Amino acid sequence: MSLPLRHSVRTGEVFASTKLNILSARGIIDLSYKKIEASSSSTESENGRRIAIISFNNPPANTFSLEQISEFQKIFKAVEADVSTRGVILTSSLNNMFTAGVDLSTFSRDKEYLLEFWTAISSIFRQIYSSRLLTISAINGHCLALGVVFALACQDRFMVEGNYKIGLNETQVGLPLPAWLIEVLKLIVGNRLAEKYASDGVVISVQEALKSGLIDRSFGSQTELVQQSIKYLQQRCAVPEYSQTKTISVSRKDYLQVFDSKLNVAEFVDEIMKPETQARINAAIKSLSNRKKSI
Repeated sequence: MSLPLRHSVRTGEVFASTKLNILSARGIIDLSYKKIEASSSSTESENGRRIAIISFNNPPANTFSLEQISEFQKIFKAVEADVSTRGVILTSSLNNMFTAGVDLSTFSRDKEYLLEFWTAISSIFRQIYSSRLLTISAINGHCLALGVVFALACQDRFMVEGNYKIGLNETQVGLPLPAWLIEVLKLIVGNRLAEKYASDGVVISVQEALKSGLIDRSFGSQTELVQQSIKYLQQRCAVPEYSQTKTISVSRKDYLQVFDSKLNVAEFVDEIMKPETQARINAAIKSLSNRKKSI
C-alpha cells in the first residue's frame, strides 16, 4: 500500500501543511522553508528568496531502501527547480540520529532491484554535489554509511556535539567502498586518512571528525546546530548568486569528471551478491536482530 508523502512548509513564523503528488511505500521526508533575511545590500531579485530544510523522518533510524531514496530524489529535484530557493539544509527530524544508512534488508533483494537502488544512490549523490544550491548537512546525531555519503555531497558539514559517531562502516559488513566514494573522501580528509577510514570502516567521534576535517563545525545542541546552519547559509546568500554558483561549479568540475569515470554500479552490485559478502551482511542483520531482542 502506498502512503502519501507528508510535506510541511514553514516560512518564517508561518506554518502550513499540504500534500504533494509523490507516493512512497515507506518513510516520510519533511520539507520546510526559512525565508532569507534581507540585507542592506540585497537587490530586488534577491528579496523573497528562501532556504529549504529537508529532514529525514523514517523512525527508528532513518534507514533507506529504494522507496526512500526515490522519495528523496523527487524532493531534492523539486527544491532545486524552485528558483526562489537559494540553499538547502539536510538534517533529521529524529533526535540523536541523522541516518543509520541503508536498510540492510535491501541487500537480500534480487540483482535488478540492487542495480536500481545503487544507481539511485549514486544519482542523488551527484545531484547534490553538482547542485546550483548552497548545500549543508546539519548532522544532528549518529551518521553512518549512506548518511556520510549524503554529507560528503554537501559543500559544508556541521554536527551536534555529544556521544555521537560518524563514519563509512561498509567494510565492517564485508562491502568494499566504490572508487568514486573513496575519491571524494580523499578530497575532504586527505589520502592517508581516507585510506584508513575507508578500508577499516572506521567510525569516529564528533571531536575526531572535526579534527580530521570530515566535519567543518560542531555545536552544543541540536537547536543551535540548525539555527547556526540557517545563519551560515543566509550569510553565504549575501554573495551575488551567479558569480558564486559559477565558481562553485568550476571548483567541483574536476571531481565530477572523476565520479563519472569511476562510476560502475554493475561492478559494485556484483560485489554485493558475492556469497561471502552476503554471509557477512546476513550475520550483521542477525546480530542487529538479537540486539533488539535483548533491549
